[in-house]
Amino acid sequence: MPILATLLIIFVSHSAFSGANLLLLYEVREGVGEVLGKLIDHNNVLLIRSLASVFSCRDVETRAHNFMLERFEIVSKTEEFLKLEVKEVIKYLSMDDIIVKSEESIFQCILRWIEVDEENRGKHFDELVGTVRFPLVSEHYINTEMGNNSYVKNSEICKNLMKEAAFLKSKQTKTFTYSLH
Repeated sequence: MPILATLLIIFVSHSAFSGANLLLLYEVREGVGEVLGKLIDHNNVLLIRSLASVFSCRDVETRAHNFMLERFEIVSKTEEFLKLEVKEVIKYLSMDDIIVKSEESIFQCILRWIEVDEENRGKHFDELVGTVRFPLVSEHYINTEMGNNSYVKNSEICKNLMKEAAFLKSKQTKTFTYSLH
């Protein structure tokens, strides 16, 4: 569905939600929620989730939330995601149940979000990088991509997280080697 048509439907839905809530027309609210639930895609999922939350449409909110978790890598590349405030980004990146191919995707998401407005967002790197589960990042990626990144080079917090991850990995390797003997 074209983006303009989707936005128009969402705007109309917002108006219908507001009217239904004011008039206590729960069936109308649920009907609007059902329509919104069918419109969910990676470009509007965050907006629909937010609308559903505001108007207490738990079914639509849950459907949008699950859609976002299952398709996080695509959603994180959308204009809607890249416009989020830092607290929202941290909230999403901190969710244990987001589905990504690898933890490297989380780091790339952080860089994409910062690149939208480096001057204002770069200062949030330390907060954001805390959401990366470094023990799950490949050693190769840490040494090549992360090691050459200027934000990483300038962040003591990130360097400490990387050292911690290396220490944990070395302990796991020793434990595994020991259990083989």
